[in-house]
Amino acid sequence: MRTGTVSNVQTARGYNPYTGERGAGYERSAVNPRTGASGTVARGATYNPETGTMNRAAAGSVNDPKAGVSATGQRDTATNAYGERASESSGSIDDTRTGQSASYRTASVGNDHYADVNGNVYKNTGSGWEKNTGSGWESAKPEESSSMDREQQARSDGEDRASSFDRGGFDRGSFEDPRMGGFRGRR
Repeated sequence: MRTGTVSNVQTARGYNPYTGERGAGYERSAVNPRTGASGTVARGATYNPETGTMNRAAAGSVNDPKAGVSATGQRDTATNAYGERASESSGSIDDTRTGQSASYRTASVGNDHYADVNGNVYKNTGSGWEKNTGSGWESAKPEESSSMDREQQARSDGEDRASSFDRGGFDRGSFEDPRMGGFRGRR
């Protein structure tokens, strides 16, 4: 059965011969003209051989006007030449039928620092969670620790999914394409 869905895919690659910096990305979008439901996903990456820095970004959105629901999300990650990583994620969901909406924003450095929607920063010491008070670190309250445990598990699950997707989609391996100069980055 045909759905009537119309889709569009755009890709781009770039190379700066003066710096050696390379980049690639794509965007996919689809819309069902009968229902009005639509979605978009975009991913991109750059690598700078002078600094050893790799930047990756991904974003997506879905909208179903008949159901009254829309959602967006994004993640940006930077990795330096030593493999140290920092990332930021955000997203939102809106339900026009109920008037409810929710959003989140988190950040991490080395996957052990977390920020909540109120701007509180936590770190995992390996033996528990600590909260930054502005003048130092103190033990997090049990409910804060429980929340951070859930966030840590969600990140772990997300990393597993992203890793699984990378094996079949856009990942650093795309830079090893001979048409891009045969670059093989640090892993």
